Amino acid sequence: MQSPALTATGLGKTFTMHLRGGIELPVVANARFSLHSGTCAVLGGPSGAGKSSILKMLYGNYGASAGKIVVLHRGGRVALATADP
Repeated sequence: MQSPALTATGLGKTFTMHLRGGIELPVVANARFSLHSGTCAVLGGPSGAGKSSILKMLYGNYGASAGKIVVLHRGGRVALATADP
């Protein structure tokens, strides 16, 4: 079987509430999944579970606080969480 086109491991996101004394809100912790090219997946869960935050980390609107996002691109692997814009 071929390698996944997208892999997320140990993915986490924490928001810091600067106007509330620096309180940190963990919204995603240790998310992990992989997807092969041509597959369809559902990101499900209750409101507030972190689904939108995961998607925003995948397309780069949010930086990941922890973990790795690796995508297959032009025959190579790109680590999205640490890649240059």
